[in-house]
Amino acid sequence: MSSLSIRYCKNCSKPFNYKVSPYCPKCIIAIDEAFEKCRNYLEKNRLATIKELSEETEVSEKIILLLLKEGRLSMEGNKELRCESCDKPIDSGRYCLECTVKKHNELSYLKSNLRPGETATGRSQSATGKERMHYIPRSKKKDDEEE
Repeated sequence: MSSLSIRYCKNCSKPFNYKVSPYCPKCIIAIDEAFEKCRNYLEKNRLATIKELSEETEVSEKIILLLLKEGRLSMEGNKELRCESCDKPIDSGRYCLECTVKKHNELSYLKSNLRPGETATGRSQSATGKERMHYIPRSKKKDDEEE
């Protein structure tokens, strides 16, 4: 028996049966249609602004920004989409190239310093992925004092 995971759509806020996407099935279809409209317009008008694209395609600026952040659209010379790390203007995605490389290097460094079976929190895990319980041995001196 499978359990249902009910979530609220990130776009329309209506509840839906969550599987993979944070959007309900209706919004997924609407976003895909909006993507097609925007892509077709940008093929003919490469230097369009987000506002112009929104007006000409009747797609909201919110959806256009979503498509840009997901990397599905790219707009040359776009000044409205900014890197989430350094605030430089970017054409698409969430980070500029420099910040992407920096984050990749940081993660690679952290990953290379983990011991086998250790997580990023520094706790060790068993083969099943669950944290192991550790016991602190009593010192002999303490045992002797208690007697």
